[in-house]
Amino acid sequence: MDNGESNIDNPDSGSRQNTPTKTKLKRGSEVSKKDKPKHRSQKFRNEWTKSEDFEHWIAPVPQDEYKAFCKFCKVPMVAEMSVFKSHNIGKKHSQLMNGIKTKRQPLMSCFTTPQVEVEANIKKKEKISVAEIRLAAFFAELNISFLTSDHLIDLLKETFDDSETIQGLNMKRTKTTAIIKNVIGASQKEELANKLKICKFSIMTDESTDIGTIKTSCICICTQPIDQDVLTVKLLVIRRRDDFLHNNTDNQLAVSTL
Repeated sequence: MDNGESNIDNPDSGSRQNTPTKTKLKRGSEVSKKDKPKHRSQKFRNEWTKSEDFEHWIAPVPQDEYKAFCKFCKVPMVAEMSVFKSHNIGKKHSQLMNGIKTKRQPLMSCFTTPQVEVEANIKKKEKISVAEIRLAAFFAELNISFLTSDHLIDLLKETFDDSETIQGLNMKRTKTTAIIKNVIGASQKEELANKLKICKFSIMTDESTDIGTIKTSCICICTQPIDQDVLTVKLLVIRRRDDFLHNNTDNQLAVSTL
């Protein structure tokens, strides 16, 4: 047997060349831990702070040149492009970035907008607010379901598309409830309190008798205003019965006028 045949039969022969490690990795062959190339750490590069995708949030870490820092998430990370891209599309980071973008306003427009235009915008907003309060009072006075506002506002916008006031309405059932409780109810309660300071009145109270788990108690005021000849009864407040025992006014349910 000659030397050529002995080299073929003997794989450990020194004259035979081994497959390079990189070629084995490309082929998907198994490579021992000893032969695997070590991960090379990347230092932070100042060019990353000028990139469109990272310039708003990325920053270097002074104590560690192999780390980067997110200004909004307040977390450090390895200084690698793949890590930056993964962090940039993360849920928490995306929510913070979107919140910041919506808060940005053109500051110069506040100084360059003409005074006439500013006053016109203020009057327009006042008209819209008055219209929303009147609609909410309409629902409360006629005991109409607040769910109606979810559909009525859209119907009004489609019907009266030439009205700026109607097009500016943004009122659903949640806002309708808030206007009645915090605007109409609060003002009516204050007005009633001022009237009771100058006229005589009596208080009537009664508790609910339903089978509900939350018991309520209402307080009504019976008075005769100075400018009227008849007695009037007004609902001052409706509260949970337990609030009277603990003197808690946070759970007030409603304030309205009969």
